[in-house]
Parts: sequence; C-alpha cells; structure tokens
Amino acid sequence: FPVPACPRADLRSTTTATRTRTLPRANMIRHGGRARRAIAAALALLVLGTLATTATAIYEDQVGSFDWHQERLGRVTHATFAGSKANKRAFVATEQGAIGSLDFNTGDISWRHVLEPGDAVDRLLVAGRVLVSLSSGGKYLRGWSLKDGTLLWEAVTYTAAAPSAEAAKERGADRGVDLLPLGRDADGDGAEDVLVLARGEVQMRSLSDGVIAWTAEAATRCDDERGDAGDDVARFNRLAVVGADDSIVAVGATAERGHPVAAEIDPTSGAIRRVAIATGVQGLDASSKMTVSATDAKEGVAVFGAARDAGAGADEAPTKLFALDLGKLLALAGSRGAGKDVASVFAVPTALELGAPGGTIKLEPVRGADGAGDVAAA
Repeated sequence: FPVPACPRADLRSTTTATRTRTLPRANMIRHGGRARRAIAAALALLVLGTLATTATAIYEDQVGSFDWHQERLGRVTHATFAGSKANKRAFVATEQGAIGSLDFNTGDISWRHVLEPGDAVDRLLVAGRVLVSLSSGGKYLRGWSLKDGTLLWEAVTYTAAAPSAEAAKERGADRGVDLLPLGRDADGDGAEDVLVLARGEVQMRSLSDGVIAWTAEAATRCDDERGDAGDDVARFNRLAVVGADDSIVAVGATAERGHPVAAEIDPTSGAIRRVAIATGVQGLDASSKMTVSATDAKEGVAVFGAARDAGAGADEAPTKLFALDLGKLLALAGSRGAGKDVASVFAVPTALELGAPGGTIKLEPVRGADGAGDVAAA
C-alpha cells in the first residue's frame, strides 16, 4: 500500500544487506458517504500507526526481490510523485537532510540537494508544476524545479521576533505545521497558491515566487474570542479546504484539556470568518499529527488523530483515537453548545492493536494524491 518511500524500493543509505519485513497487501477506501466514516476511523489507526515504520516494508510475494535499490540518499521521511507513466519521477526527502529526484522506473538519481544541518523537512509535495518543501518547523518554504532541482525561490514564514518574551515562548511551543496546495489562483497573479500553517498562523503564498498574499492569525483569534483560555491555548495542527467556495479551515485542539478547535478562513482575503470550540469533548492530542479525510466534493470532512483519557495531562502519551466531524464543529461557532457529539474518543479496537496494549500511538498524515482525502487499511 502507499508508503512514504518509493513503491517496492528501499532508499536507505547503507552498504550492508537490507533486512525487510513483510506487510500484507492493502485496500484503498475512498470516503464516499457518511455511513462509512465510523468504520474508517478505526481503520485509520492501522495506516497512521504503520506509516512511521513502513519505509522498509515490502509485500509478502516480493520478499527477496527489488525493482531497484538506491543508496546515497538516506532514510526517506517524505515522498511525492509526478510525471507521465512513461516518465514518472519520485521526489523524496530524507532524515539526512537530502531532497532529491529519482527516475521511478530505474531508481537513477536525477538531482539531489542537501540542506543545512538541522533543517529537517516537515512537508514535501508537488503543486503547480513546482516541488514545494517546508522545513525547520515550518520556517522555510522553498520552491524547486521538478526538472533539474534548481531553487526557484525561498521564503521565511516567521522570524524569532515577538512583542514579548512570553509571546516568544508561546510561539515556540506551537509546533503545528502543515502545507496544502489550494489548487487554484486565489490572489490573481496567474499562478496557483499554497497554504502554510506554522506557529498558529495560516498564510497563503504564490507558487510563482513564494510571496505572501495574506496571513490569518488563527490561534490568536481563537484565544481572544474565548477570553478565559488561560494556559489552555489553541494549537492548530492541520489545514483543510471545504465547501463550494473553497473555505480554508485550520483544525486542532487546545493544549491542556484537548478540546477540538477550528477556524474558518476566507480564501481571498484571509479574514477569519468564524472560530469554534467543542468544550464537551476532551482528550484530543494537539501535538500529534492529524489526518484529514473528505469526499471529492469536500463535504463531510472528518479528522482523525490520537487522544488521551479525559483528564489526562498533556505530557501523558496518547493511547486512544478520535474521529471528528469538522462540519459539526464549525456549526458551534457563535453558540453556547458544548458540542459533545462533534467527536468520538475511543480505545483502539483489539483487532487493530499494533503493539503492546496501552502503547503510544504514533501518527503520520495521509492525504490523497487526487486532492481528496483517502484512508488505507491493511
């Protein structure tokens, strides 16, 4: 099934014999109706938990054989693909700070760049005929030529400057990072745009030069409207595009009690239309990566992620899952409802346990290459 490395390949930089483990073949499930989302919530765990380790996995009937093996790159952390069937390419980022392009059929390296030490890649995707990388906790956004790896542009999404030491500490604690292509030209410069989430802010930038069109301070707006947020501040984690007008939604949870939060943003101006919080739900893990899944019509958007028991501290490891209905959450904006039905927090089904019962749940995002969210199950 789709894994962060190139299909049927191992891209580790090692000169010793490669050890592999088997992985059953998987089926892809497209969210096409509301009735299937409850099932998908449980299935999502299996995918999300295994993504962190599947870079070295192959199928049972492929043990002992490779289409190709490539060294000199490092352990792959991100991969995306582009090109025609006859000239398809894989673009990868590795733990060693390399970004490179490989021929999908032969494994030959077309080009490779190594970033500065410590400049780890957070996201990597192809949008508007540009390879886009986001690194260093969302600080550096870069556009690369698909053909030869030329650095087309580079942008800094935030600086260390802050109005106070307390504000600087708060910004540094917000680790939510995401990158999402809008798929259209919203600012009128003739190029598609991309959305960036970093340190509680959402930005829209042009894929032609990385120039910013607008910034929406989602976390600040959410905390201001709550008034009594105190230490339980909003932590946004993922971005989604929903509805007929391509509204942008930042979704996450509060840092301490784990209440689900969302901010809806106008795609043209960056104005925050509404913010919502469901105080009737607790335990969502704001620090773990969340997965957004939706139909092709961008309706019935569901969010999956890790959760804790209600009342558990933010420093405790998550051992449960949550499934969140984003539409129900946004509907709480301006109301006094607690929103107890917007999300379900539940224990991992016994049949889907990936390790020792009660072990830490590790999550990685899954987003369909066709623009719709997909969930895969082994």
